[in-house]
Amino acid sequence: MTDQELSDYLAAKKAAVVHLSHHSVMNPTRPNFPDDMHRAIAKRDEFNLSCVVVWPGHGMPLPGSVGVIFKPTCANVISAASSDSGSMTLSDGTDGTLGEPLTPETLEATFGVWFGNYNEWRVHDAEVVGIFVADPLNIEVKKEVVLDAGGEECKTVAAESIELSEVFAAFPHHSIFTMGHEGLVEIPRS
Repeated sequence: MTDQELSDYLAAKKAAVVHLSHHSVMNPTRPNFPDDMHRAIAKRDEFNLSCVVVWPGHGMPLPGSVGVIFKPTCANVISAASSDSGSMTLSDGTDGTLGEPLTPETLEATFGVWFGNYNEWRVHDAEVVGIFVADPLNIEVKKEVVLDAGGEECKTVAAESIELSEVFAAFPHHSIFTMGHEGLVEIPRS
């Protein structure tokens, strides 16, 4: 598969490759939103990033509301899967994944997601296109929150609702997109 074939296939599907700010606390030492996204952008050449491939009407329950849109070449895609491949960086620095190498077959299978699941690609050092917002009217991001536990304040990390204006403020130098019927649609800053 060539880079042009990959690009053409994704364009034909009106698809985007997105590294999402995960709602769950996958690793308590990793930063919360928006620092997690700034880190993914700044260190995309150091980390293998878990991404989802989204397209108009995909219907997948996404594990995050906001993410970084990447434009990968074939060399940038470590693995591809039509499900959550359980990918992670192992202690020796290698990539652990149930995903497979990118081929025409695994690329096509990416779009055959089973109900209730989402696909996963591992991407390394791809070009940043912009910021993705799944639903501009319903945005939740992982943040530190203070809860009242019987009169005691308790700090924890949880998904919390934010406004689109907070996404614009967090990424002043990036275009912000959502998925429309014809593919990515830029959300104007107003």
